[in-house]
Amino acid sequence: MSANKTPAASSADTYPPSRVCGAGALTLWECRLPRQRVALCLAAKGQGAERLQVLRADKAGRVELLAAGGGGTKLRYEMSPNGDASLEFLRDGRQVLLIDPLRGPSILEQEMHGRVQRSECRNPNQTLSLNHTVALLRALGITASS
Repeated sequence: MSANKTPAASSADTYPPSRVCGAGALTLWECRLPRQRVALCLAAKGQGAERLQVLRADKAGRVELLAAGGGGTKLRYEMSPNGDASLEFLRDGRQVLLIDPLRGPSILEQEMHGRVQRSECRNPNQTLSLNHTVALLRALGITASS
């Protein structure tokens, strides 16, 4: 299956839309924080893992790229037997980690130059462990380790 014809691409209703990702992109995961929203987006265009982006939007709607797949970024997707899942982006000493526990709120963790910022999301997700998401990531060349 090609990365442009992923299972989730044909079932956009599986993922709720997000203003952070914008039109044409799928929102695979979202974290609501007091002054911002962070989302894992799958762009409609591009090849393979480069389609994955972690975007942050502030209350004014300004969007900033936190991390992106492809181009030398190391991606690690993990699923644990208890249903928890996480997706890590690592590039040039900067880490962005999306943690999606089966129970409880999701967590956004960012590390840069040895400084770690961990934020608990105001919303539970459980979207990183959905069968659609697992199949989509697999089609992009990202397989889960446990």
